[in-house]
Amino acid sequence: MIKSKLKTFFSKKENKLLSAYIFLFIIVHSIISLFHFHECDSSDVYKYITESSIFSRGSFLGHTWDTGYIFFPLRTFLGLIASLIPIHFIRSFILLPLKMTYPPLEGLLYGLYVPDGFGRFYEYASFINILFILFGLFTFYKAIRYLGISSYIAFVFSFGILNFYSINSYTYHLGSTIWFVFGSLISISSTIFFDKKISKYGFTLALIASYPALIYFFSYNLYFYFYKISIKNIFSVGFNIKAIFDRLFFIINTNKLGFITSLIIICLFFPFNSGSRVDFDVRGLFTPFSLLPLYSEVDIISYIISTIFFLLSLYTIYKRFNNSIKICLSNQKFKSLIYSIDVTLITLILIILLIIFGQLSLGITRHALFILPYFSLLAAIGLQFLINDLLKIYAKIYSIIKLFFITLFILSFSISLYSSYFRFD
Repeated sequence: MIKSKLKTFFSKKENKLLSAYIFLFIIVHSIISLFHFHECDSSDVYKYITESSIFSRGSFLGHTWDTGYIFFPLRTFLGLIASLIPIHFIRSFILLPLKMTYPPLEGLLYGLYVPDGFGRFYEYASFINILFILFGLFTFYKAIRYLGISSYIAFVFSFGILNFYSINSYTYHLGSTIWFVFGSLISISSTIFFDKKISKYGFTLALIASYPALIYFFSYNLYFYFYKISIKNIFSVGFNIKAIFDRLFFIINTNKLGFITSLIIICLFFPFNSGSRVDFDVRGLFTPFSLLPLYSEVDIISYIISTIFFLLSLYTIYKRFNNSIKICLSNQKFKSLIYSIDVTLITLILIILLIIFGQLSLGITRHALFILPYFSLLAAIGLQFLINDLLKIYAKIYSIIKLFFITLFILSFSISLYSSYFRFD
């Protein structure tokens, strides 16, 4: 059965090309990781994973208190129990997020192989990083294609984000950044495939891999409660408390696996009081789109690329609220398109509010990189809408835009390889 599915998968030229690119990227990433600079975060991860007890390092109690004092007794008890577990990856699944602001999935996967030396551990862990981010990008690509987006647009706006210096560099970093990006990719894909059973497992995976995924999951359920359930039926059944709670319980029951996971994450691991790391800096909107390391100022290329992303995203928003989306899709896929746009916009609004109230950071650091897939989705959809509209005016516009973005991808990929030189030790 598996052999038959693989044969069917590789029978398509599109999948063959994707597989070839993924294989090439893994090879390049593995080679670069041999020479990559090891910063303190990565070595700290190895140190904390190899420690069996929560009290091996005195800062544990302080970290647990600072990031979740409401649940301090519960988390301390959990840490004590976990330190007695003989299976390493289960122990690190619990202890790593209790010692650092890193998600449980990271502890689980890194704990599967813990050799005596840091060098071999780093090679393994960075390999896990690239495998999972590529899996997230592949899922994201397939989700965008499901929405009727052209293959080259889907490829450029999914795998293309690996060419950005910030994203690429953090695939070598054993911190939470790349896992938060992975969580965003899986959350968006789960929304697009909302009508499939795999969506529920997708949200669960995103939640244990990324704390910001809690925001997206909340937005997803908020949207379906007030739009799909309440607004649709509120006038037909009457506005009463029972109806409100009935709909609420329906939403919870529909996504009970995700809600249970969210509750566990919030109570046991979520690092409260750690969202605001740096002062607000509007340049943080542009730095994620850089192809080369930035030292003091944002370069013109970063401004140009980010402006393209933002303008295409705005075009998507315009088409959505102007009710002028014209795309040849089945009813189910059209729903996925609308839901993914709406949920992503709600998530971005919530993130803006969290930044305004000082609960999240937007600066020139890595802490807001998890929002990049949101703009990738909106920009990909916007470009498809734009091409569809321009085709009515000029038939050759598709070929011109296709050539432009493929050229941009090749150039950015080449620059990305060059920029890796700056991270050699």
